Amino acid sequence: MTFSPDGKFLATGSSDNNARIFNLETGNEVKSFKHGGSVLSVSFSPDGKYLATGSSDNNARIFNLETGNEVKSFKHGDYISSVSFSPDGKYLAVGCSDDYAYIYRTLIQVEDEVLAKKAISRPPALSASVSFEDTDGNNFLDALEKGIFHLNITNQGEGTGKGILVKFNPERIENLNYNNTYIEEIEAGKTTEVDIPIEAYIGIEDADHLIRFEFDEINGFPPDPVEIQISTKSFQKPEIFIVDTGIEDGNSNGMIESGEMIELTVRIGNKGKGTGTGAYAKFYAGDNVFITDTFPKTVKLGDIEYNDQIDVPLEFFVNDKAEDNIPLYVDFTEATGLAGVDKLRLPIKKSESARTIQKTVVSGIEKEYGELAYEADLSVDIEQNIPRGVKNNDVIAVVIGNRDYQKTKQVDFAMRDAALMKQYLISAFGLKEGNIFIINNATKGDFETYFGTDRNYQGKLYNSVKSQVTDVIIFYSGHGAPSIKDQKGYFVPVECDPQYVELGGYSIDTFYNNLAEIPAKSMTVILDACFSGAELLENISPIILDIDNPIIILENSLIISSSQSDQPSSWYKEKKHGMFTYFFLKAIHNRNADYDNNGDITYNEIYQYVSDSNDGVPYNTKLLHGFEQNPQLSGQDTDKIAVKYE
Repeated sequence: MTFSPDGKFLATGSSDNNARIFNLETGNEVKSFKHGGSVLSVSFSPDGKYLATGSSDNNARIFNLETGNEVKSFKHGDYISSVSFSPDGKYLAVGCSDDYAYIYRTLIQVEDEVLAKKAISRPPALSASVSFEDTDGNNFLDALEKGIFHLNITNQGEGTGKGILVKFNPERIENLNYNNTYIEEIEAGKTTEVDIPIEAYIGIEDADHLIRFEFDEINGFPPDPVEIQISTKSFQKPEIFIVDTGIEDGNSNGMIESGEMIELTVRIGNKGKGTGTGAYAKFYAGDNVFITDTFPKTVKLGDIEYNDQIDVPLEFFVNDKAEDNIPLYVDFTEATGLAGVDKLRLPIKKSESARTIQKTVVSGIEKEYGELAYEADLSVDIEQNIPRGVKNNDVIAVVIGNRDYQKTKQVDFAMRDAALMKQYLISAFGLKEGNIFIINNATKGDFETYFGTDRNYQGKLYNSVKSQVTDVIIFYSGHGAPSIKDQKGYFVPVECDPQYVELGGYSIDTFYNNLAEIPAKSMTVILDACFSGAELLENISPIILDIDNPIIILENSLIISSSQSDQPSSWYKEKKHGMFTYFFLKAIHNRNADYDNNGDITYNEIYQYVSDSNDGVPYNTKLLHGFEQNPQLSGQDTDKIAVKYE
């Protein structure tokens, strides 16, 4: 049962095959709608003009409450357990006992608008054609592949074709995803092309599918139906296995002896017909076997095709108590999760002489080359082969890159920082792309839109967060500046004059105070900016700011910034990024900061990496620029995991 939007009526379903509407003031039944089975669910449209019902006769229906007529129905293969309109009334969600949920465009508002238009004075003459395109060009829609139907509708008549509904028959094919579509109008003499996506799920089988495109036109002039036959291919499963193993031991006798350092080569292959996509091998040991840190224990294998192989090195040693069947194991994983292998024992024994893998070396003919004369390397290491992490749909990020300042010098690589940070957030941090707000050259209005003002903290970020569910990440690359008048820190919007930052800037105090009002599960702030005024404001020495400790304000938060409050933040020109941003992402790039080799990286590990005095931000800033820059980390949970690798 459900109440009407105005609260004056109650709709109920019943096992006597009727949906009824009662007036709550009088208690009288005002309408009823007969069905072919028990009515299991009812829902009013947001405007109260329509009632949707779900029934055990396998139909979802929409009724016009003014006329009592059924205006839409949606047939399914099993009974309908729930129906619900979207907030705008344009879509109807249907829950079915076949374990699927469906979403339909109701078209009620669209059809009302079309009918309200002036009647046509000349008839259209519509004809349709359709073609198919798949992603890899083999003309099969393979499992996990997406394709497109290119539908062309031509109007050779003298009048406009209006309200054209494109319907599929069959309406649904198991493990294929496609949806009806709608065209507002096609003018006389015009052709409209519509691309309709189709996707094959992993359970699709080898089969041919005849799909019929049927049409409705609001004035009764639809094109004739067209058909297309496509072929699908089932998922080809990879089979990752150990092809061979070989050792190089200290005394070269081919035996594994107690205390002896053993360099093991594991040859890994794929004998399945499918590609092992994004494959990893993770090695670990049982009792009395010890793997050294000489080589990684978790190895990225990449994409392994059928009959491909890759050699992976590993170093270990054993003690006297080690079993004859040496307990060394490997787990194989790949992107689909269907070809994983857990705890596969490596086939090596103490009692048998291990084979040394035979290597064939093909010597190439050296060619004489002149000396290269490029001025700079176009590629940047952290921009290549961005790692993949575990997906996390409960994270929202705001990413800001301020480069093109109107009244002070540019921050050359700020927008590049922001763009690459977005890629890392999607791939390594596991965010959905739609959960990332990216702002290039943010104005003061942009700061206030997302983070609020000193009088209203409910900005766009606040309204995007689910209370105690959403984690928030904020990244900023650009200028910060102090106010000489109040000794407070400010973000510098691109139109702001730093000499009057207290008027045109966005206050750090407002920023943290407003973040404290957001009921997020956690808050992470990453700042590649300085707030000392060094090299930004003329004729002043760096200012030590009087900024309230944000950790006191923010709960469940951590803040990692590029420098101390009285230090400038530098750029790494050769790498085309902010010095801090470069090392922050490099910590993640090759798992450089995974100091404990546990497959994930915490913010504390990232901080250790960027702060390394031998090869981090402090060292390279001193080397390239001659001044001090020391990143800072503060917060309640500095061991919070930033990236959990796949």
